[in-house]
Amino acid sequence: PFMIAFKVNFGFLFALIIGIAQLIPVVGATLGIGLVTLLILFQDAWLALNIFVIAVVLQQIKDNVLTPKLLGDLMGVNPLWQFIALLIGGRVAGFLGILLAIPLAATLKTVLESEPVEDT
Repeated sequence: PFMIAFKVNFGFLFALIIGIAQLIPVVGATLGIGLVTLLILFQDAWLALNIFVIAVVLQQIKDNVLTPKLLGDLMGVNPLWQFIALLIGGRVAGFLGILLAIPLAATLKTVLESEPVEDT
């Protein structure tokens, strides 16, 4: 919507580029926003700065507010524990550890909270 509000030429395409770039873990958002800002820079420098600032603010809100909340609701892991799991996962196994940290934390939480099975 902000691309339309600022009357950016090819705004939908640029928004699509940013969205597709989000699929690349860790650096996707930076690459997408950087590429779109560079392309808009050819139209107007002031417009490029405005779009850059808005895109970065929206990205930060998504990454730091919405994603932890949604993951917490979906996987049942508190955002604080998600952060701790990411730190531990990165320290123990690097990039792969970061990718697997939250699913492993959710699995561990489920196992620890489950009732013991009684033998009959």
